[in-house]
Amino acid sequence: MIVRGYLPHEWDLAKHWLRKIADGGREWYTYDELKRDVRDRRRQLWVMDSGGDIIAAGITSVIGNGRIVYIDAVHGRKREAWAAAFDGAVRAWARAIGATEIRTRARKGWHREAAELGYRETHREYVARV
Repeated sequence: MIVRGYLPHEWDLAKHWLRKIADGGREWYTYDELKRDVRDRRRQLWVMDSGGDIIAAGITSVIGNGRIVYIDAVHGRKREAWAAAFDGAVRAWARAIGATEIRTRARKGWHREAAELGYRETHREYVARV
């Protein structure tokens, strides 16, 4: 598994997964906003490549005056094939830029795997339609 990060020129390779990210996070961002933010280096694009097959993509951002790398979203297939490699790549990059934490929000299905990777639940998100 090869995880490549911060590559705005690879947008087209990951377009399928990035549309799914935008569709699932439409209250947070649109596809065009993600593309613009990656192009302008406000967010980072991560591509999970399995022998030339892009099986997942993720988006991160740096917040808290550079102290926190936030995993905005990740989408793909065969999660067991890339989740640990993605986490390792993001952790290495976070250390390299001087960040001290990685944070994210995720569906319930990620709970066990996140705990195995060393994440702990600190908050829950509540949503009300108005």
